[in-house]
Amino acid sequence: MGKRQDIMAATLDVIHEEGLHSVTLAKVLKKAKVGWGTTFNYFESKEVLVNEVYKEARIHMGNFLASERVFIH
Repeated sequence: MGKRQDIMAATLDVIHEEGLHSVTLAKVLKKAKVGWGTTFNYFESKEVLVNEVYKEARIHMGNFLASERVFIH
């Protein structure tokens, strides 16, 4: 996994463990084991990072639902 994916995975972990409102860049960076500069090379703010994580999760969910032919009634 690359640094960008490490940061996104760490963000998802923090959201899962503590809730969305508890997400701080400090917590994410510690979990991802990256520095501030590295993070800002990929994401300009915490909001952009969280939105990217959300967007990727929706894509994965959509792909799963499509591949499994899951229908919600």
